[in-house]
Amino acid sequence: MPSELNSTLDVAIIGAGISGLAAARLLANNGVTNFKVFDANDRVGGRTFVDEDGTDLGGAYIGPTQDRIMQIIDELGLKLKKIDMSGSTVQVLNGVSTRYTGTIPPVSVLGMVDLNNAMISLDALCMEIDLINPSKSKDASWLDLMTGEELLRKFVVTHDAQQMMRLAIRSILCVEACQVSGLFLVWYIAQSGGCQRIFETENGAQDSKVIGGAGRIAQLLAKKYTPKQTRRLVLNSPIRSINLVSSSHVLLCGENELQVAAKYVIFAIPPVQMLRLQYTPALEGNRFASLQRWPTGCIIKTVMYYSRRFWREDAQLNGTVIAAGCIVCVSFDDTDSEGKRPGIMGFVLAHESLKGQTREERQQEICEHYARSFGIQEFLTPV
Repeated sequence: MPSELNSTLDVAIIGAGISGLAAARLLANNGVTNFKVFDANDRVGGRTFVDEDGTDLGGAYIGPTQDRIMQIIDELGLKLKKIDMSGSTVQVLNGVSTRYTGTIPPVSVLGMVDLNNAMISLDALCMEIDLINPSKSKDASWLDLMTGEELLRKFVVTHDAQQMMRLAIRSILCVEACQVSGLFLVWYIAQSGGCQRIFETENGAQDSKVIGGAGRIAQLLAKKYTPKQTRRLVLNSPIRSINLVSSSHVLLCGENELQVAAKYVIFAIPPVQMLRLQYTPALEGNRFASLQRWPTGCIIKTVMYYSRRFWREDAQLNGTVIAAGCIVCVSFDDTDSEGKRPGIMGFVLAHESLKGQTREERQQEICEHYARSFGIQEFLTPV
């Protein structure tokens, strides 16, 4: 792409995922039209991606309190479907599978009291968190001196409750509790609306999905706010360096001799990816150090398809298994809205995603896990 130095953009946005395109929407709705969105990929959407059959291969779930994305979904005319949690859920704890209905997991009475106390204690800490400047919160220094695992052990005594809390943290952050600070963990729960909101499926973070796939959100945002005739969207164009020429002039350089001048730059990429860029002048030391210590979680999203929805038809199971110490820690029924592609979606998270398995090895272990956990041998033969 040729140099674009003949004019200066008001704003350059790096990243054409939902965040970057939401920034484009905000600019356009406030009268700013001289902007461009750059992305290294050949598509929009970032970590949301939908295949030709409408299956979400990336981020998918949406829930209450996520007001901004809900507003965008309404604006774009998209519809949501709630996750069907009717039927029995399966919990795997200490190698034992137990079916249950409702939201209360089948742990011992002492374990349930312990789990409830932990959630109350975490919610109390959440009330003291400054969501904008968490380091200025009450007890911030104390929380930041320990890991999430150390914080968990201060509130949770029983083995069962500890396993359940570790599983919950792994599910929402895609890391082990020992890999994040206590301050980050409490801040994350606080900005999500508290323990019950973030851990639950119904009326929680996994309440609903977009019909047709969450990947359509970015596609429709791009179509509306960066239409082809405006040339606002520039794909296949990774930005490699940023040069602050003056207080009102930033020079962005990329591949194929791309050079773009802008007054402002919006980073809409994961913090760790900002380390791949070169900066002139260099980033301030604390900023650079914080980016080095801000890795993303580890997750593999899997979907196993079957010829029929036998878990519901034959066993009245909703397809959800919550499992400690297994390859998939949480699964959901991922059958499409028309029921034509029966499937189970499962998350392989944190240390389980780093085992170096081949695709075939992972598929076999997941199918064996489902067959053992749900007690149905038909899970061994996906289509």
